[in-house]
This record gives sequence, C-alpha cells and structure tokens, in this order.
Amino acid sequence: MVSAAPVGQEGASDATVMLPVVRPEGGAAPTLHTHVATMLFEYDEQNRPWLRFEARYDLRNETRSALGFSIRLEPGALQDLSLTQDGAAVALAFAEDGLLAAQVTIPPNQNSALRLTTRRSLDGLSLVHVEYPTEALRRWRGQRSIRVELIPGNALARDAWLRVEPDSWSYSPFADDGRLEWLFEGEIPSRILFQSMAPDAWRTLQRLLGDVAGGAPSAHAALAEHYRKLATAALQLGENATYERFLAQATAAYLEGIRRTEAAGAPATHSAALHAGLASLYRERLARGEDLTYAQLMVDEVELALRGLMVDDPRRAELEQWRADGLRLLLTDLRRRGDIPAALALIDQLRSLAANDAGSDFLEQERQALLVQQAVELIERGDRTAALALAGDLIDAPTLHPPAEYRNLFARWNVSTVISDRGVEVRAAVRASKGREQEAQEALEEIVRTWRASPELRAMAPALQTLAETEEQQGFELTLNIPVKENGAGLARALPSTPDWTLLRNFLNQLGPQVRTHTNGVWQRIEVTQPLDLRSVGEEWRRIADELERQAEAFEQDALQTAMPMQAALEARLRAANYRDAAHGWRELAQNSGVMISLTPSEAAGHAARTWMVAVDSPPQMLTVQVEAISGVRVLLILLVALSGLFAASALLWRLLM
Repeated sequence: MVSAAPVGQEGASDATVMLPVVRPEGGAAPTLHTHVATMLFEYDEQNRPWLRFEARYDLRNETRSALGFSIRLEPGALQDLSLTQDGAAVALAFAEDGLLAAQVTIPPNQNSALRLTTRRSLDGLSLVHVEYPTEALRRWRGQRSIRVELIPGNALARDAWLRVEPDSWSYSPFADDGRLEWLFEGEIPSRILFQSMAPDAWRTLQRLLGDVAGGAPSAHAALAEHYRKLATAALQLGENATYERFLAQATAAYLEGIRRTEAAGAPATHSAALHAGLASLYRERLARGEDLTYAQLMVDEVELALRGLMVDDPRRAELEQWRADGLRLLLTDLRRRGDIPAALALIDQLRSLAANDAGSDFLEQERQALLVQQAVELIERGDRTAALALAGDLIDAPTLHPPAEYRNLFARWNVSTVISDRGVEVRAAVRASKGREQEAQEALEEIVRTWRASPELRAMAPALQTLAETEEQQGFELTLNIPVKENGAGLARALPSTPDWTLLRNFLNQLGPQVRTHTNGVWQRIEVTQPLDLRSVGEEWRRIADELERQAEAFEQDALQTAMPMQAALEARLRAANYRDAAHGWRELAQNSGVMISLTPSEAAGHAARTWMVAVDSPPQMLTVQVEAISGVRVLLILLVALSGLFAASALLWRLLM
C-alpha cells in the first residue's frame, strides 16, 4: 500500500482529484479485455466525506510463455492507494519520473485481474472536480470493453452536480443507488469528468436554505456567504460560468434578506451587515475588472451599511475606504468619458470624505486637472473666453502660449484711402485681438507719438481715435493726410518690424500716387496711378499660422504618449490648443484684412471716384483712372483775349466815328 498524501493535508486543499490509471510500459503487454472503474462518494464512521475509487483490469496473456511487463500510474493527491493481482498485493515504488511503478507477470495463456483501490478525503472542500483520464487506457492492447460507474450515494443529490462529461452517461438499470454509468466498446473518450459541490458544502447549503425560511437577516447573510465561498472555489477551478451562477445566487440572497428586513420595518442596524456583504460582492467584481456599474452599486450599498453601524464599529473604516475607492473609480471613468461637470461634483463629494490633508491635496490636484481639461476642450472649440473664465491662471501661464511675436495683436486691418489731386487721405480701422485691447491701444498710441515727433511726419496730421466696441472687440482708427507729391515711405519706416504691422507698413511703403496732366487746346486729361501688391502680407501671416499648426500637432502627439503623466499630457494638449488658437487668429487676420482705395482725379471738378478692394491674397494691381475735361484756365484766357480784342475794336470804331 502507498499513501501519496496524508489525510486532511494536501488532499483537502485542492478540489481537483485526478484518478490514477494503470498503463503498461514497454513493448510487451497483455491484452485488456474488460475494465471496470467505480467512483463512490460516501461518509465514514466519523462523518467525514470521502471519494473512494476502485478499478479492475481483466488482462490475458495470449502467448505460450510467461509474460512479464512493467506498469506505471500517477498517484496524485490520493491516500491509501493499493494494487493487487489476483488478490495478491503488488509492490509499488516511486520511479525516477515520480510515477509509481511495478513489475507484473502473467502465466502463459492465462487471465489475470489487477485491482486498484484508493481514496481521497473531501473534508473542507467547497467543490470537487474529479477527472478519470481514460485516454491512458488506449495503451493497452486488444478490443477493450470499458464500464465506468459513479455512485453519488446519499452524499450528493442530483441538484449538487455541476458538470458531467461526456454526456453519454445513463443511470444503471441494475442498481437502486442512482449510479451513473458509461459504457464503451472500442472507442474510448479522453476523460470522464464529474464536478459538483463537495458533500459537506451540499449539506451546509441545505441547512442554510432551511434557516432563511425564518427571515432572519443573519440567516440570509450566512446563505449569501456560503454561495460566495462556492463561487470562489469555482473561480479557482477556472469555471467562470459556475462562478457567475453562485455569485448571482449570493447577490440574490443578500437582496432577499434586505427586502424582508425592510418589509418588516426593522431598523437600519438589522440590515447593515447585509448591505456591507452586498457591497463586498460588488467590490469583488470590480477587483476582477468588471463593469464600473458595480462601483456605483458598491458605493450605494456602503452608504446604506454605514447608516446602520455605530460610530465606533470597527467595520466603518474598511467600508469608508471601499466608498472612497469606488468614488475614485467613478471619477476616473468620468474623466475618461469627458463628463467634466459630473467629475467635479464627484470630487466635491470626495473632498467631504477626505480623512487627511494628503487626500485633500490629491483631490485639489484632480480638480485643477479637470478644470484644465474642460478649458482645453473649450479652447479647442474656439471658446477661449469661457475657458479663461473657468480656469483662469491655470491655463493662461506664459509658458503654455506661443512667444509674443507669434500671437497677433490685431484681429483686423481695414485701410480706407482716398487719392485725389489734393493729396491722400488714409483711414485705418483696426480691431484689437480679444484680451489684448489695452496692449493694442498702447502700441497704436506709441506709433502716433513717434510720427508726431518728426516734423516731416507731423505735417501729415497723424491721429488716433477710439471706436465703439463691436463683437466684444475694441476698435481704433488711425488717420493720415499726405500732401500732394508726398508718399508714405517715411511713415512706414517708423513702424515696428513685427508681423502685426506688416499690412500697414507694406501699404504705406507703396503709397505714392502719380498724378499726370495733359492739355490739348481747351481740353485737359488727368491720369492718377497707384501700384499695389499685398501678397507678401498674406504670405507672412499664413506662414506664421502654418508654423503654429505644425507645433500644435507635435504637442498633440506628445499628449498621446501613454508613458506621459496625466498633468504633462494635459499641458501638452493645452499648448496644442493655444498654438492652434493663435494659428486661427493669424488666418482670420489674413481673411478679414484688406485695403480700399478710391482714386478721384479732381474733386474740384466734381469727377466721380473709382474704388478698388484689395485683399492680402489679391494679385498685383496697377490702379489707374483717367478723365478728360475742358481746362477752366485756358477757357478763361481765351475769354480774356476775346474781350480784349472786342474792347480794342470798339475803341478803334469810336475814334473813327469821332
């Protein structure tokens, strides 16, 4: 006899029972005629549950000489294993490979029977998983006739069974103990599998089901915990479907206990343990990575449990930690889904529960991160004003913005110019970018002061006035009056070289109309020309926008790096949004800016003006207007000559008549 595992030690800690199969080793082997294996669940005299196993191998030596051969079997975690041949004990010994080995001899032309018996204690188990690897019987020669029996006996009722494979079993027609029977001729399945509740666990379940009939909360809690213990055992076996079944039954037991307690009008203290147990089940599901719906369910049950616990109850600390953990999981989910308002409300709830300054500091950091995240989304949608109102200094740090030269000071330039024989009148209506009104006004005032500081430029009457606010933008108007035969080059040279002033600087540099007059008799032809090309303005502004867009894309790629901390990722997204917002500002500036020029050859003569609209992406223009008219001076001279001649003729006739 070989005892592979002492009773109540290794065998009781493992629900899987691998039953041994005797198999031949080497080329010489007898023929296996029949094989009968029996599994029996029973209780012993001490009321301890056992699984007993017996296997009989009917062998025949069909040769004319004695046949000696080796056998092997795997003992597993079994006790009291013995092997006999025709009633005589066979000596088993462990081989180098860890298997039990023996030498068996069968006389010539004789039958011989091997009988293997063993047992396994099921004490302390919740579930039992029995496998009989029948595929090992294929090692025997001959046409095998196999019968495998499983006798649940009084230890296991039919409702305790969980899995029986293969499903070709049937109840034995010649037995009254409800035994299962598999019969095989020739073809052998890979295994026989039987999985059920362990006998003690089944007994306990029946007792607990009887106890809950009284409706006591403690009885429902005990039943739920028993189901939970069964679920844990199923999970250890890798039986997920069985795990879900028992966990659902545990949940139902808790809920039924809560329902009965509330229906009876019992105080909250009576159902506190039930709520705590249910919260524990939901927490277990969360630990397995299941749906975050269980986080909210856990938090709700913890709240209900805490209402029924005394202030000094030792369970409060653990439950409060569960509640905090659940709320943090919900917070993470809300952040992932972008539900910022709900996440902020949850942070306020967590802050009211924070037990220490460290927890409060963490939540404040989370709150600021959420505000930044929401502000980033607002900026990405183009609502920078709302983003600043929400997060303020958190998103407006200089390090998060493009350099000053890459942010447009002005949102629009509309230059209106009238060119006539009296000179050039320039009116530049300019709108400041949102949030930079004061800075824009100071820059314009500084330009006017610079122009007025020069006697030559002061003669052109530079002036600045503030316009009424429109579209929440502050407007200003620059005015200039350039005398005839003068140009705007001096004004342009006094302007800053930054991109904000490119349009005005470029336009003034080109502003120098040519007025030509041609006479033919009393007729006079006036021609006014002004070349204008603003393409370099649009190219510069769009180049800046493209560069900002490229940098924004780079920041976005950085934010997508999984190894980047959350705060750094948010800052990268914020930089991307700020850079893209700045790029949008330059593109809008290019789209909304332009010059309108009116050429009037002679205002005194009442000639109509011709007007052109030139955008920053318009092709080069040669603006020309010509008019022909009678020269007033020449007509006056002719009249004077005619009158003089008439007067001379009259004087001569007077003399002659006298």
